Amino acid sequence: MGSAMALARFPEAETAVRARSSGGAARRTGDRHRRREGGRGSRLVGARRTQGDHLARRRREIYAHQVAAILEKLSPAPSVAIVKQPKGVSDGWDANDALTDGWAPAQAAKLIAEANPAGRERAAASRSSKPAPRALLFDLLGEAELWHDPERVAYATAPVERHEENHELGSDGFKNWLAWRAYEATGIAPAAESIEAALRVAKGLALNRGPCCKTSRRVAEHDGRLYLDLGCPHRRAVEIAATGWRNIDTVPVKFLRSRGMEPLPEPQDGNSIKLLREFVNVESDADFRLFLAWLVTALRSTGPCPIFILIGQQGSSKSTLARIARLLIDANASPIRAVPKDERDLIVSAFNSWLLVYDNLSTVPAWLSDGLCRRHGLFHSGPK
Repeated sequence: MGSAMALARFPEAETAVRARSSGGAARRTGDRHRRREGGRGSRLVGARRTQGDHLARRRREIYAHQVAAILEKLSPAPSVAIVKQPKGVSDGWDANDALTDGWAPAQAAKLIAEANPAGRERAAASRSSKPAPRALLFDLLGEAELWHDPERVAYATAPVERHEENHELGSDGFKNWLAWRAYEATGIAPAAESIEAALRVAKGLALNRGPCCKTSRRVAEHDGRLYLDLGCPHRRAVEIAATGWRNIDTVPVKFLRSRGMEPLPEPQDGNSIKLLREFVNVESDADFRLFLAWLVTALRSTGPCPIFILIGQQGSSKSTLARIARLLIDANASPIRAVPKDERDLIVSAFNSWLLVYDNLSTVPAWLSDGLCRRHGLFHSGPK
């Protein structure tokens, strides 16, 4: 059985709409089409077949019911029925193909006579509707790349519109993606138990068959190039090489996003670093060059990681300069934080941020000094 089509019979039949499905979920188009059957004002509204699998057929059936529900609300109300695509026709067959194949009015009338009223179709569908089966969720896992990091934490790279997103398996981000894809395919929200079962399988695949990849936040290095995650919704980044830099849409590294991470402005050519000087309240140009040197080293993915210390009188814009530094490298919803209470809090903040910016640091206890010296090794381990 092929595609489902919604047929509406209008009293006047002066206009008609043909809607198609393209790629993923079916969506309406503005293409208008007029066809007549046996001198009567019949209109076929079909969802063309674009994929051969059962998910695509299910989407078209859902779309046919959606179109039928819209048509039933018109005034005067037409009679609406769901027509099943006849057997033996090619993929994508619809009313246009019937005319091209030389269908006689009697053939069309027979096909229409066998159609079920839309209301009866929807009632039968609602009675048989069940949560998305686990087999469907297992199929959807094939759309994602499953992998793990050196510490054997399982992840998935999932396609979202025109970009890809990296999520830890079991995180809300990946669960939401899997549930949304199941809903797109079937129109039914999957049960929580089915999602958990699919995640267990995905974790086994990621740990035992998936590649081992290093994860990074905000800054990464690959093949002699540095990459800066801009934090934008489209997952764009800046590639920095010895010969220059460029903005790119896809990166060869596995960037993760923390909850407080905010986007950076996309860099542009044509300006000088001297423009930054008027916003940096330091005593001399030598101090400004020192600040620039620290910014450059903050873009390195490997050590040593210098600690930038701002000293000045009250009201000398120390906190403002600290915010500027973070906005340039690692914008965050909480740009400046209080000193952590213990080493565990330090590890958590270091795991989820690239830059650690502390305000009003009067003294540096021994545990904090030691923890900051070990900071570079905290990004890929520790609690969440």
